[in-house]
Amino acid sequence: MTQFRASIIVCVYNRGARALECLESLLRLEDGGFEIVLVDDASTDDTPEQLARFHLAHPQCVINILRLESNRGVSGARNAGVQVARGEFVLFTDSDCTVYPGWLRGMLGAFTAPEVAAVAGAVVNPAPRNWAERAYVGTSRIHRSNLQQRRLTGCNMAFRRGVLLEHPFDPALTYYCDEDDVAQRLLRAGYRIGFAPDATVEHRHAVTFRSYLRQGYRQGRGAARFWYKHGAYLGRDLWPAAAAMATLPLPAWDARLVPLPVVLAIAQLAAIAYNERVLKGKSWVEVVIVLPVGAAYYLCKLCGAAVTYARLALGGEPGIRASKRDMKNRAAGADTRPTL
Repeated sequence: MTQFRASIIVCVYNRGARALECLESLLRLEDGGFEIVLVDDASTDDTPEQLARFHLAHPQCVINILRLESNRGVSGARNAGVQVARGEFVLFTDSDCTVYPGWLRGMLGAFTAPEVAAVAGAVVNPAPRNWAERAYVGTSRIHRSNLQQRRLTGCNMAFRRGVLLEHPFDPALTYYCDEDDVAQRLLRAGYRIGFAPDATVEHRHAVTFRSYLRQGYRQGRGAARFWYKHGAYLGRDLWPAAAAMATLPLPAWDARLVPLPVVLAIAQLAAIAYNERVLKGKSWVEVVIVLPVGAAYYLCKLCGAAVTYARLALGGEPGIRASKRDMKNRAAGADTRPTL
């Protein structure tokens, strides 16, 4: 089997036209010795035809198209790509991203020691075009903060393929926190995660107010699964909002408690403002402008987390339950990796 220095994996679902922009940027990389692995996650539109035409139009490039028969979600699709990849290193970017020149060289150059198992690169966003995008801009900066303890970002990360085969993505984390889960497990196994500040991708993620709130809800669902698996029951960014909701009925018993949920709600707004100013890097004027959108987003995220915990309380979410058992068993010495 032909061995490559690197395999670049792009997972695509119903986004053929957008994926072509990503692929064109990969072809402009000046570094040789890599293959492109396209994982079509059971698209239902013309994505398969778009990818096939791109392949035929670039016979000089090593392109492997893997068509999945059923939709596996981002984690399952990434695992499938890793299985067929032939590179020593596997790099991931998303189908709505474009990579900057020098991206591949920068990512590979950050593997400075054998114990560096993964590397994250920098992510930038285009200029926002609406209120929701103004709130979204800067999200990809969060993983750089030590306070957040987020070491990887899904649209710009790389791994030693052998290590990722031992510590694959969790298929139960179909949306959000999939890379956080891998990062946690790698760090616990004694590996290090590097950062390549000059390896940049531009994430062209179109956002509307409705899609941003839907994203918040889905992130709440995914985050709750991640928290449950790793023994943390609520993220710090939702503590004040959860406490405000929990204390909301108290004034019905004692009117003197009216200020309590109000104070907690203000604390949540302050946490959102801190997130926008310090972690996302917005000006204070911009923070004030996007604060209502951020408040609605976190309310949706809290609702998503509540739904997941309700399902867990009722005996649901079998996938993440099995993942938690597997992780505990593996920590105890049993080789029970998540099923790919």
